Amino acid sequence: MDGALIKEQVVRPIWIGDERFEARPCVDIMDPAWDFKRGVLMVGLGDADLELQSILDAEYKQLEEDWLMLRTFIFPNGNSSVFLPVNIRRTIQNAQQIFHIDNRKASDLPPAEIIDSVQALSSRLVARTSSRARRRTTRRSSSASSTNSSSAASGVLEEHHLDCDAFEWVLGEIEAKFDQSFAAPGGVFGTPASHSIGRLSRSEGSVDREDQSIGEPATQTMLHTFYYTGVSSKNVTLGVPRLKEIINVATNLKTPTLTVYLDKEIRQDIEQAKEVQTLFSYTTLKTVTASTEIFYDPDPSATVIEDDREFVEAFFAIPDWRVQQDLHRQSLWLLWFQLDRAKKLDMELEMAFVASKLSEVFEQDLFVIWSEDNSEKLIIRCRALNEGDGDKDDGEEAEEEDIFLKQLETSMLSTIALRGVEGIERVFMLKHKWDVISETAECETPTEWVLETDNLRKVLCIDGVDTNRTMPTASSKS
Repeated sequence: MDGALIKEQVVRPIWIGDERFEARPCVDIMDPAWDFKRGVLMVGLGDADLELQSILDAEYKQLEEDWLMLRTFIFPNGNSSVFLPVNIRRTIQNAQQIFHIDNRKASDLPPAEIIDSVQALSSRLVARTSSRARRRTTRRSSSASSTNSSSAASGVLEEHHLDCDAFEWVLGEIEAKFDQSFAAPGGVFGTPASHSIGRLSRSEGSVDREDQSIGEPATQTMLHTFYYTGVSSKNVTLGVPRLKEIINVATNLKTPTLTVYLDKEIRQDIEQAKEVQTLFSYTTLKTVTASTEIFYDPDPSATVIEDDREFVEAFFAIPDWRVQQDLHRQSLWLLWFQLDRAKKLDMELEMAFVASKLSEVFEQDLFVIWSEDNSEKLIIRCRALNEGDGDKDDGEEAEEEDIFLKQLETSMLSTIALRGVEGIERVFMLKHKWDVISETAECETPTEWVLETDNLRKVLCIDGVDTNRTMPTASSKS
């Protein structure tokens, strides 16, 4: 079908569960207690008749078959969004306006004529394909099933109140739009059509069909404004630049993105989703550091920094022979880090964990102490361990040690990784809706938390990621 003539829409019968469908009463005109709504039909059109009742029973059976096919074959996962050439409900609304339908006026449309006309139309709404042997085959389409569900006799009369003229016009519009939606043989489509973006047909003064395949979406995406609630730093490539990447099959995308779905057990828990988010974002020491300083602090067991005095004295108050035996090797110069409390909490880091990462990298060459997580200031103090005695204090050696600590500071900030996947700078957590079929066959739309980032290959190795559903959106580094 021609992509310029089909639109995404929702097939409403999908949302009816087993109980709700079975609860819908079958039209039984032979039952004296049953009747159409008062004032819906002209007198005599809905009287008891065995032939009419058999037609109504056949319609109900066909509706049930169409409903089952829509639920089990066409939309097995509950996602009722589909691209169809005809929006039937909108067509009916247009008919009501054009023919000035009065809901208080009885209809002159016989129920049997509704059923026969809809069945005849459904038999013509088929997608034809040709095999290599050029044998033409047909199959029942979702358009035909949707037409049956939306044009049942009771719905046409009691809900839409259509008369003969309006109903005939609706059927004609449905068939005309369905036939027009097929692409013409030999027509230009896809990438070749992009060379004609915006070109007008000189003979007819209208945009060519092949021009619309790329030109119309390009225009719409340029007019649309991208918006992410609460995510000011989110940025994606849209409009013509994005279409250019698609057409040219670009390998280096400007803004690669990846939607990461979480496992069933944690997808609806915001706290657990945040824990997975912290495992994604690449966090270095520089990320959580607010400021750094280099001090001359000659006494390793005390300090000249007033804010550090309390936790330094508390650390050395309890003797430790391993600390005491290397006390003379500690440098007289101190490398001092103050961490950002908000970033530390956001990354769910602890002071002991950060300090252990520093000690792990430098092993026996660095002595590290730190303040508690609930301290007013989050401080990490680092002293280099010299090979010989640490009491040398001549000017030349002091200058060399100052330069060494500055180089060490730069290296530590940029190279010490605390957690996350290298290459992932930002991770956004968003709430999405997804369609599922419940145990009672009802279609539901629960919400779940998803993450948006890039780097597909490394992301799939992280615990908590649903590897079956996670896939690139715009595109991602893999």
